[in-house]
Formats: sequence, structure tokens, C-alpha cells
Amino acid sequence: MDAIAEYEAAIKLAPDEPRLHEELGTEYRLAGKLPEAEQAYLRELEIDPENISAQYKLGVIAIESGDPSRGKSLIEGALRVKPDLQHADYNLGRAEMLLGNDAAAAQHLERATSAAGSDPEVVEQSWYQLGIAYRRLHRTEEAQKAMATFQKLKDEEAEKSQKALKRFQTQQNPATMPSPPSPRNPQ
Repeated sequence: MDAIAEYEAAIKLAPDEPRLHEELGTEYRLAGKLPEAEQAYLRELEIDPENISAQYKLGVIAIESGDPSRGKSLIEGALRVKPDLQHADYNLGRAEMLLGNDAAAAQHLERATSAAGSDPEVVEQSWYQLGIAYRRLHRTEEAQKAMATFQKLKDEEAEKSQKALKRFQTQQNPATMPSPPSPRNPQ
């Protein structure tokens, strides 16, 4: 919320400054305020119609808001200009699933599961969505494998979180650390 207030203050000082509305939209989205995020991205595109990032993010918002056709169109338009947008296949796969185009969704999601440098959470969710798409396509064995991969990734992430929590707790509470061995009494 502090970041939202800062961007709003900056916009009051420079309402037509490129990128400010996009950044505000991103903060709104992180705060779960999709209508406000959408308005901020639309305003950014009024200021800078060539802002591919804002167009892409507006497409993602459209999908999340239940308008997959509009979202797909916006994302595909952004991809024509910048073909390497991160997570585009995941978001297009989601749009295609919502539109009932499961075969097209599966193609996008297959690419999303193997995207180099992708966010592990997006890869995990891609496997989950891919499992659903395969199930809808009656590709049962592939659906089971996709869901098993999703579960494996989810379990690995939970294990990493547990280890990180234990490390943090140990660092915060030195009393829980094992005592150094006491010197032996040389007699």
C-alpha cells in the first residue's frame, strides 16, 4: 500500500510521465485490486500506446478478470512486437482453456513447462493446468504424468520452505543451536 501511495503522489506531480501508471497498475495487481490495475494500465497506454509491457499486463488482467478473448488478443498483440515476453505461453494457455480450446491450451502449457529461466511457481502451475487440459482432451496417461510432476514440484517447494524456515529459526534463536563441545579436563 505504501508503494501505491508513492506512485499516486508521483502521478499527481507528473500525470503524463511514461511508466508511472504501469508501475501503479502492477502494485494494484499485487494488492489484488484488478479493476484499479486495469485502469492504470489503460491510462499508461493512453500516454504511451507503444508500451508493450503495459499491453501484456492488461491482457493478463483481462484473463484474470474473466475476459479470456480480450486477454488473448492483447497478449498476442504484445508478442508480435516482443516475442520473448516471460510467461506468455502460460497466460495464453490459461486464456485458451477458458475459451474451451484445450488442444491449443495444451500446446502453450507444454512450452510453459519447459521455458528456460521461468519462475518455478509458474512452471508448477503450468503443469497443473496442463494436467487439466490433458484430462479434458481424454489424454489420461499424460494428465496423470502432468499432475504427478505438479505434485513433485509442489512437494519440493514445500521441503525448501521448511528447510529455509528451520535455518531462519536457528539464526533467530541461538539458544536452539547445539552447544560447542566442552573442553576436556586434562588430568
